[in-house]
Amino acid sequence: MIHYLGYARHLYTMHKHLQFWGDVLRDHVVPFSYERFSEERRFPPGVYIFSDIERLTAPMTHAVTQRFNALESAAEPSVLLNHPTRTMKRYELLRALYEARINAFDVFRLTEVRRPSRFPVFLRPELHVMKEKTLPLIESEAELDAATEQLHRRGVQRDDMLIVEFCDTADADGIYRKYSAFRIGDRIVPRHINFSRGWFIKSPDGTVGDDVGVEEEWQYLNENPHARALMDVFELANIEYGRIDYAVLDGRIQVWEINTNPNMGPLEEKPSRDSPRWPVQALFAREYEAALLALDPAGSQFDTASNARIGQRSPSS
Repeated sequence: MIHYLGYARHLYTMHKHLQFWGDVLRDHVVPFSYERFSEERRFPPGVYIFSDIERLTAPMTHAVTQRFNALESAAEPSVLLNHPTRTMKRYELLRALYEARINAFDVFRLTEVRRPSRFPVFLRPELHVMKEKTLPLIESEAELDAATEQLHRRGVQRDDMLIVEFCDTADADGIYRKYSAFRIGDRIVPRHINFSRGWFIKSPDGTVGDDVGVEEEWQYLNENPHARALMDVFELANIEYGRIDYAVLDGRIQVWEINTNPNMGPLEEKPSRDSPRWPVQALFAREYEAALLALDPAGSQFDTASNARIGQRSPSS
């Protein structure tokens, strides 16, 4: 059995996937809240995916780590993904990637002595989910000071705020791409490419047509071109399950974040079969199922069938 752990109010990510896509997974995956998990004393052997690492409070981190240790030392082995304290969060990861010369941009805490030497930059929270659809670019030290003063006036906690150097990854036509891919155990599973004429991309935003990039996205899922580089980043971050969001600049990946409890697709319903991206959605769902089932010896009998691709044809053919 695969236990998918997260805060109760955020387990909708897995619940929605199981409801609309995960026919094969429903008998193998159990969303399980940290609130309940932290109170349990006995755990059956199986697969435990620790998601929502970014949201763990200090008391919950302590309680969950104790349970992790108990599972790790149990006589019957379990598969454990994402240690509650060893996994890197946003700031540590981006700093490590910059120092490793993987990312071309640096990041700073608003509370640290270091300050950016090049602009533009933008301000964003490290841990809190942003509802903003765009962020202003800050063009100078004076603008950064003014923006910081505005945060003070609004009562924003400075400890959670980051200054991030802007990295322009637009192509010659002014289109930005946000690539997303999952790591699930020892597999990298491409998710999608979001296209936009704005640099701040959270989801498809309507700034390019629905049919833009369909062939490119299909090719991305089938070829998985960045798998080795992405696995290196996940290994650096000590994350065995999560979704990485990134761009490509001069042939090199530029990593924005790794989310350990990400959405996996449309939350309300499957996209229409008439949608140009229906084949991409269906292919990801099948590959995601196969990767999860491969973690669980009890589910491995389904792996070969689940791993079959949804036809090796172009979406437009």
